[in-house]
Amino acid sequence: MQRTAGNLAVVGLLTRSRRRRPPPRRVQRAPLDPKQDPKGYTQPQGVKNVAGSGTTRRVVTVPGFGVTGGFKAEYTHRKKDAKTGELVEVRTPSAERRMTEQSPDNTAVVVMPDVLDKNRPVRVVLHFHGFGFRGGTDPHAGYAVASGKSKDPAHGALGTVRDVDQEHWSQQIGAVNTARGASGPQTVAVLAQGRGRSEFGKVPTFPYVRAVLDAVPELAGVSDFSLVVSGHSGGGSTQVAGKVADLRDAAPPPASGTAPTRPSDVVVMFDAEGVLSVMSWVVGKVGELAAGLKADPAGGQRLIDESPKFRGYFAEWGGYRTPYVTANRMLKRALATVPDQWTLAGSPGPGTKVEDLFRIVAVPGVRHETVISKTGPATEGALADALTASTSPTSDRAQALPWDAKTVPELKAAKPKKKAPAVQPLAVQRDDPATAPPAPAAVAPKPKATTWKASDAASDYALTTEDTTLLASQTAAERAADRAAFGKRQQDRIVELTKAAKKRALTPEETTELAGLQALRTKVENANRALRRTDVEQILDDAGFTVAGWYGDIQKGSFLGVPARVHKSLAERLTQAETALVGDAAINPDGADAKTLGTTLGMYGTASDLRAPKNAVGGSSLSLHTFGLAVDLNYKGNPFLGNQGKTAPDVVARATSLVNGAAVDVLTDLGDAQASFTALKAANDALKTYFSYREAANRPLLDAKLTGRTAAAGEPADATGWIKVIEQDYVALKDKGDFKKHKPPEEGFLDLDERVVMALVGAGLTWGGTYKTAKDIMHVDLREGDGGKVNKARIKHTDST
Repeated sequence: MQRTAGNLAVVGLLTRSRRRRPPPRRVQRAPLDPKQDPKGYTQPQGVKNVAGSGTTRRVVTVPGFGVTGGFKAEYTHRKKDAKTGELVEVRTPSAERRMTEQSPDNTAVVVMPDVLDKNRPVRVVLHFHGFGFRGGTDPHAGYAVASGKSKDPAHGALGTVRDVDQEHWSQQIGAVNTARGASGPQTVAVLAQGRGRSEFGKVPTFPYVRAVLDAVPELAGVSDFSLVVSGHSGGGSTQVAGKVADLRDAAPPPASGTAPTRPSDVVVMFDAEGVLSVMSWVVGKVGELAAGLKADPAGGQRLIDESPKFRGYFAEWGGYRTPYVTANRMLKRALATVPDQWTLAGSPGPGTKVEDLFRIVAVPGVRHETVISKTGPATEGALADALTASTSPTSDRAQALPWDAKTVPELKAAKPKKKAPAVQPLAVQRDDPATAPPAPAAVAPKPKATTWKASDAASDYALTTEDTTLLASQTAAERAADRAAFGKRQQDRIVELTKAAKKRALTPEETTELAGLQALRTKVENANRALRRTDVEQILDDAGFTVAGWYGDIQKGSFLGVPARVHKSLAERLTQAETALVGDAAINPDGADAKTLGTTLGMYGTASDLRAPKNAVGGSSLSLHTFGLAVDLNYKGNPFLGNQGKTAPDVVARATSLVNGAAVDVLTDLGDAQASFTALKAANDALKTYFSYREAANRPLLDAKLTGRTAAAGEPADATGWIKVIEQDYVALKDKGDFKKHKPPEEGFLDLDERVVMALVGAGLTWGGTYKTAKDIMHVDLREGDGGKVNKARIKHTDST
């Protein structure tokens, strides 16, 4: 009762404080000198009617969001050496400070109608640009005003900007707004200003958009808007790929008395990295839609109308062609699960079909930097096409990338010669039913998706009357004394006496001792269970859930044939990743079912999933496993590296130094999932090679590795010294520390398939290999949506004592 009353009091205070909240303080960075910014883009009022488009371009400063510290002098990344095949660190100087005088700090560019009607719908495009720091390759430093000082002719001329002079955002948005007339949605673009390798700092989707809108007087009152998230090049992998899985769940509730928000209308990838991760999300959406259409045919049009949309554009013969063609194959295979009446092949008449919601388009005649604007008039381009398709998804049917050998030559070799493909090629679609292709005569059986069944666990986690009575009968000090009295020595003594009782009769003293220890153990266990159940109840309450409701949604199923028992929100993401893998012809060319494919991809054992309440390994908060929001995969071959101290990380550093020529510290931030996997896989392979030198037959390989090598500080200078260190390192890891109960160190520390990890991350899950310190390589969890609410609550929570 005290807890409930306290919560109500806090809610009341917060509610009153919101009512009295003053208007947001608008901050504007000092504009550039007119000589540096002749068109006045950085002036507080911005520029109206840009290029005759009817749009205003305005630069806004958003404190607390975006990058800080200005442009960097150089950027580093790891690259495979063409001769040795080893990963080496590459440093690239940045040209950004020559390219512009405008700071990137806390900055965004807003493109909006010159006159905004707040009574009409508003569609906000949140866009993330690609790289902007390379000489001769990147024309502009993000959306900053070009200084014209760069000696590189490829860089922008004085006063030009990427969005107007290269990508034509104002011109295309203006044309689309005009075409929509006086009643259609008005488009507003938020162009996040990043730097270097598409770094954007802190830009949480909805808080960031809200802060940007609040920084513009004309937009501060706009609260009901739909959202389009897009990315070009590096912005696709660093931002869009990580945002798509939670776009709807993360939307704030609408203000009282307003219409419900529609958080996501379309996700767009312009020649972008990370397209395969985003396609995993798309495949999951297609699967959800297909299931919904089968379950509720009468409500099919409503389901289609409410579905998010996707558009992927790539330069037809550019460097991103291969991943986009692969993504197209994933999409076509997923679309084959849709009921015929909702496809163009099965029902070629008018109306939006599922293919219209998700589409990939090859843009002819463009380069990577002009894929957004295309060729021709500045008012036409891929951006205008995407915005038009967001409200009229049938508008670009004729642009859909076909799936046939003539248009996509590289698919010809992959096409089975004897048996029909699992998905028939989809020709370029037309609106005229008379010219629509006939439905395919036969389609190979489709692999079935994993079925999850309810597995209620509420009774195991609910705080009982007995628990409450027990805790009331003890003080925190008494419980602490009991735990101290039942330490490891006492636990070992119970094991010792229990084993002795099986071989002989215990003495009276031993019998009394054993009974006393067992009673103390029961007392401690009962108290700990009651305390943790209290914690679970409080955490879920803080997150907005109940124990009965949360654990009533526990489900039992499998991922790639590996059994798992998890919360339904995690089960949905696992199914999404599994569907993407099963439906990818490159990964699953034979159309195998999930379990068979799992074996092919090296999945084994039973997953560690829902657990009794206890703190996370190496942490001070209840584990996400406690809430069914985490699962450990391939436990034996993927240890928690660095959890038991620095012994294993130090060995890995020595191994990578010797084998690859550059030490890798696994206790540091290795980057996003792709970068982390690449670095960890290289370190894993180096460790296996390192311990292979223990074999006499491999001594010549070690000698060759040491030839011409200069020993780093603290390293042996010759093979004899190295053999001694390698043996010591092996003994230090074998069945000890991080490697206890795992595979022996000579087999490495990573046996998860990269494609499995990327599919899981693409489904919106967090992989433990991306942790900034110790790497929990077996672990994936859900920290988005409902999982994010629980995660925040458990971190803030103070454990009961």
